[in-house]
Amino acid sequence: MTPFVPTLRPATLVLAIGLASCAGDLTLPDGSAVGLDLTVVDGNGQVGTVGQALPDSIVVEVTSEDGNPVARRRVAFLASGGGAEGFDPDTALTNSEGRAYTRWVLGTAPGPYVAQARIVATGDTVVKAVSLQADALPGGPDTVRAVGPTSQAGVRGEALPEPLTVMVVDRFGNPVGGVEVEWKVPDDDHGELSEDRTVTGADGISSVTWTLGGGAGLQRAEARVGDTNGSPVDFTAVVFF
Repeated sequence: MTPFVPTLRPATLVLAIGLASCAGDLTLPDGSAVGLDLTVVDGNGQVGTVGQALPDSIVVEVTSEDGNPVARRRVAFLASGGGAEGFDPDTALTNSEGRAYTRWVLGTAPGPYVAQARIVATGDTVVKAVSLQADALPGGPDTVRAVGPTSQAGVRGEALPEPLTVMVVDRFGNPVGGVEVEWKVPDDDHGELSEDRTVTGADGISSVTWTLGGGAGLQRAEARVGDTNGSPVDFTAVVFF
């Protein structure tokens, strides 16, 4: 009986020989991050405004053990903590310089923010994360509102029991400091205020004392903050004697 001898077509034979000859050198894509390092190049420690992207991009760099940039490695950006908004994009591939870019969009609460960047790896590979920090400031003045009573009873020529108080907040309801408030008594016989202009503190609050005029009945005062919502805030005093 004649033994069976497999025949190979020329193309198949060439492929088989090629694979056999380079089997020791064949390297498949490695999904692990062993031997790679990740560092923050730019954009860390920025100060921005709530609800907005930081002014500059976050830039990280992936390098090999010998310090050379590594292209086409995926990096994930992870926001953490209360009020954190996130990144756009939240994952990015490194370019030919080994760098990945993203924009950090802050949440709606002012204060410090923390996040991480890490190389995306397969399997059980553990990759050291790099930390990212930013600080968010309140937005611009959006709304002014009264804090405390807007109507009180008082005596002619005397100060009301409680000061007139307003708070200025941004569009997310965060207090806004450093905002000028203009106070006014529309009629001459409605008394006088302790100050014509004040500036809100860090808590967004500002107040004045109202000494009533000599007329009986209803007296009025107001607080204005530019063209913000709720401006002007009206206050009234009922004078019985």
